[in-house]
Amino acid sequence: MIGLYQGILQMQLANGNKAALADYDLKRLEYVFSQSTLENKEELYINSLKKLAESSSDIEFYTEIVATLALQTRSVSNDTMSNVKALSICEEGIKKYPSSAGAAKCRQIIYDIKKPSINLFAEQVYPSKNSLLFAADYNSISEISIQTVKLDKEFNSLNSNKSQEEIL
Repeated sequence: MIGLYQGILQMQLANGNKAALADYDLKRLEYVFSQSTLENKEELYINSLKKLAESSSDIEFYTEIVATLALQTRSVSNDTMSNVKALSICEEGIKKYPSSAGAAKCRQIIYDIKKPSINLFAEQVYPSKNSLLFAADYNSISEISIQTVKLDKEFNSLNSNKSQEEIL
C-alpha cells in the first residue's frame, strides 16, 4: 500500500498538482499512522502533519491538513494544553482560507472544544454508611456543584418499572 501511495505522489509531483499531492500525502500519513506500532507514532504523525501543513500553506487544502492536525493534537491525552493548541491551529487555518471545506471542519472542532459539557460518573450501588464517590468530567464550565437529596419510598414505588429516561 505504501508503494502505491509513493507512486501516486511521484505522479502528482510530476504533474505539478499541489492540491492532489497534499491530499494523497495526507492520506499516506493517515494510513502509516493507522498501521504503525511504534511507541512514539503520535509524535511522529503530528510532526509529519506540521511539515505537510507548512509545505501546503499556499493552497486551500491546507485547511484540511490543519483540521487533521488539530484533531490529532486534541487526542494527546498527556498534554493539558491540547485544546488550546488545537484552537490556535484551527483559527490559523480559518484565517487563511475562510471559505474552504477544511475551514468548516475547523469551525466544528472549535465548536466542540468551546461547547459546555459535563459528565458525571458514579457507581450504580453504594453500601449503606459508605461515602459516595463521584467523578466529574467537564469542559468550558467554570464551576459545578452537586447536591444529593434523599428520596422517599413513594418515589421508588412510583418509578420502579420506568426507565431512567422516563424518570428524568
